[in-house]
Amino acid sequence: MFRGTFVTLALGAMLSTLQSTLSIAHAQPRSQYKAAMTKLFLDEYHAFAIFRVNPIYPGWVININNENPYLITCFPGQIDGNYRGTRDFSSGVQLSVDAGATVNGVLLSDKIAELEAGGDVAFEFETVVRVTPVSIDPAENGSAALFDWNRSEPRCKIIDGMRDGSVEGYFLVEQVVHGKVTYELAVNFAAGLSAQAKSDLLVKISRLFDINGTSIRVSGNRATFAVSKSPDNMTLAIVPNMLNHEEVTRIAYFMRGERGTDLEAAVQSALRERDVTMLDRLKIEIRNLLGGEIENRNRWAERMASGPKMVSRNDITDEQFDAISTYAAAMVIVGD
Repeated sequence: MFRGTFVTLALGAMLSTLQSTLSIAHAQPRSQYKAAMTKLFLDEYHAFAIFRVNPIYPGWVININNENPYLITCFPGQIDGNYRGTRDFSSGVQLSVDAGATVNGVLLSDKIAELEAGGDVAFEFETVVRVTPVSIDPAENGSAALFDWNRSEPRCKIIDGMRDGSVEGYFLVEQVVHGKVTYELAVNFAAGLSAQAKSDLLVKISRLFDINGTSIRVSGNRATFAVSKSPDNMTLAIVPNMLNHEEVTRIAYFMRGERGTDLEAAVQSALRERDVTMLDRLKIEIRNLLGGEIENRNRWAERMASGPKMVSRNDITDEQFDAISTYAAAMVIVGD
């Protein structure tokens, strides 16, 4: 009786530990995807990546923590969804295929596992993330129009506080980056696989990932193809109307020299790392490089949105945004 109880308790404890381990392993790769998107949009489009809410439009005031719209009627002259094409992000960001990326709501890694189950193909460990096609929805009549909000609406008075930096926790959206996230995958066929077997696998790939088979590029025993995160274009990032100049300058200074170079290398390695144990080690390295900055890991975006000197993103240099993008990606990686 006692032994049976002991075994039951031990088994329960073991299962609890296993479930906990699995949940941690599943949660960690999610931070890789979020970090990659954070870095990509800050660096390339000077925009903050959006993960939960779609669509978002210029003139909206959104909550930084959960992306939920707080105010959407303060600028009645704005036209929703007036998208204009802009340059694609073509160079790509390398990301682990296990990094929590999804295709039509299904984990990319789950689709890969299904295809690899037969043993005839093996995916390469990394994917290249691209954003294409991309369009921008700017504020009608430019950023100056966002000085002219509906002052008869009491709730809109919050915008005064956002502009002078005294109200925290919100972004006033000036532009929206709209489009698709795509993943470029590479798969290697088993040695000695017949031409017919390869053809059958290409059909399976096209069906599983819902792509046109003619878009798959085959060279010898290797095939490459691109799949989209979602079937339609969607809100991918937003450009705030104002940012905290003091915080921007502080981060850019923090990222100067060897520390910035080392942090960039550690972040890039963490994005590509597939092994959970190695990812944990990289997180420790990133934490050490961040030092006291680690205290801001859950508030870095909020700190960018309020302060004594609020400026337009046009007053911030490309070099500063490059530094911010690495810093922010590091914060996302260690924030989970």
